[in-house]
Amino acid sequence: MTVERIINIPFALLLAIVPTIFWLAFYFLYSKKFTTPRKKLFKLLSFGLLVALVAAALELAVFKILPADYSFMLSRTESVSALNINDILAVFVIMFFFVAPLEEGLKYFVLRKTVFPSPKVDQIIDGIKLGVVLGLGFATIENAYYFWQAMPIDNYLQFGLLFAFRLLIATLAHSLYGGIMGYYIALAKFHKTYKNEFLIKGFVTVALIHGIFNFASFLQQTFFSITLLAITLLFVMKWYQDRFHFQSLAGKEFAGSFPPFLSERHEIEGVLFKNNVTYKVIRKLKFCPFCLKRRKKDQTYCSYCGKQLS
Repeated sequence: MTVERIINIPFALLLAIVPTIFWLAFYFLYSKKFTTPRKKLFKLLSFGLLVALVAAALELAVFKILPADYSFMLSRTESVSALNINDILAVFVIMFFFVAPLEEGLKYFVLRKTVFPSPKVDQIIDGIKLGVVLGLGFATIENAYYFWQAMPIDNYLQFGLLFAFRLLIATLAHSLYGGIMGYYIALAKFHKTYKNEFLIKGFVTVALIHGIFNFASFLQQTFFSITLLAITLLFVMKWYQDRFHFQSLAGKEFAGSFPPFLSERHEIEGVLFKNNVTYKVIRKLKFCPFCLKRRKKDQTYCSYCGKQLS
């Protein structure tokens, strides 16, 4: 490694911090209430940096033992049009069955070891916030690597596009991966009967989204990647708002409320049980009072348990 390459490392790290601060500010403005200890959030951000370094070391080790023809996956400098069908299939296999499971598996390990034993993680939103900052820490190291790889800067327009992609798309992606996984791990902690179901669902969902995003990005399908992320972000924001309103009404007045968007039956079951919600209120919430399946308008019998609703 040349002296110039070594000197570029701190500059790449400084640039990589910008997207992290940007998205931390965004999430803070969206959810100003600090219910999760700040020390715990900072700790997870630091763990994200460490996890990224471990993932990078493992990925580089594996790529070294792959045939030399696949070295293009590290730099992504080769045009997609120059790749044959075997190369594209190799990218698919590596992204879906190695890169995404490895990176999300390491995050899963850290989140589970943090969320489960900690008494300070006492609500679902804590798991989400811890996952988000873990993902941002991971993205910081990944961004630094890509910025460093692009130095020295010869084409400022090209570097600007890279920076915009890492800021607005890739960093957001990692924060969402972490947030979704943190949600399911928190559900597993608070609903022990369905623990394995939530843990498996959380890991598989995030690894699949990560694999799709990586594969599309590698094939330079930027529009598809942006669309996928935009939809995921909107879903997460809608999910958060619905649960915020639902839980703020808990134990006070549910009349006129509605089941949260993408609600997990077992999650809602826990909220209702915790707040001693009555049979009458459950019916107003448009749940089946027998199995808590969401009811459709004017539905006479529950489609899940078959019980009469009216």
